[in-house]
Amino acid sequence: MNIAKIPVEWADHWNATTNKERFLRDLCGIRVRSKEDFIKNRSALYSIWDFGRANPYRDELMYSFEPSWKCENKDKRRFIHIDYGVSNNAAGLAMCHVSHFINPTGNRFNLNCRPFVVFDVLARIPAGRGEDIILTDIESMITNIAERGFLISLTTFDKFQSVQTMQNLKRRGFTVSNLSMDKTTHYIKLVSRHENPDGFTRESTHGSHLAPFEAFKDLVNEYRVKIPFYKPLLDDIGNSLKKIKVQKVIGKSGQSLDILEAAVGAGYNAIMNSAYLDSSFLKDLSPKDVDTFYQDKAYSGNQSSKFDENNTSGYIEDDFYRDY
Repeated sequence: MNIAKIPVEWADHWNATTNKERFLRDLCGIRVRSKEDFIKNRSALYSIWDFGRANPYRDELMYSFEPSWKCENKDKRRFIHIDYGVSNNAAGLAMCHVSHFINPTGNRFNLNCRPFVVFDVLARIPAGRGEDIILTDIESMITNIAERGFLISLTTFDKFQSVQTMQNLKRRGFTVSNLSMDKTTHYIKLVSRHENPDGFTRESTHGSHLAPFEAFKDLVNEYRVKIPFYKPLLDDIGNSLKKIKVQKVIGKSGQSLDILEAAVGAGYNAIMNSAYLDSSFLKDLSPKDVDTFYQDKAYSGNQSSKFDENNTSGYIEDDFYRDY
């Protein structure tokens, strides 16, 4: 057995126990295998499932949710990611939010609190035989979610063939952008529209092309995520392999990972914007931005009274929420 000696200061690093391979590679400089299961901590993987909460997507009826499904915590901002599968034969949709912040080390002197992510819905949408996914139906699903009372801060798509869908959603007041899961070079950071009319900027991942997958793995290994049980996601996780050298997560035997990549993208959007959700961030805003900080960050169908049909700017201003 090879024994690696490490500085004592690293003993409290959360990856030392929750993600040993990443700890050895990044901090100890020790080579790991070229290919491995994406998530190997089976006890942590079992803990992510919220068996007491049903997934509201109705698999037997495409593009449909449970009629009784509605938002029960309207103060939380939602993040959606859409993944189109190989040859557009299926699509994955996932939506989540940050429920609270926790300290994964248990050290009360460590102020590096990290977000706890809760998934609201997951949907794997197969195309009909010999057909492609109908993008307008995906668009209708997103609008339907908003009409149920969910405040959607950001919706991202992984393929550029969704340009028309993105434009349609922008006209409806959504903040939308592309976010590649294949080779991630940037993340989407929500900002005040005083800073950028689009409501976001693109920030570099500094060469960390697997950043979304690593972030999702950290959520699992640090017990910071809850997901309504959904077998297609469980299957995707079981079929996923991480290729170390090329920084890529692939499906075993070439399987598509539609719903896993959708969950990874949504979780990454929520994590990377968690500072935006923290009320302590308000102290860094200029006076002119404070009153508009929570505006224009989400569209919700229950905010329809705010909609101005003559508004050509492509977004809707909602009320000022002092809820984080």
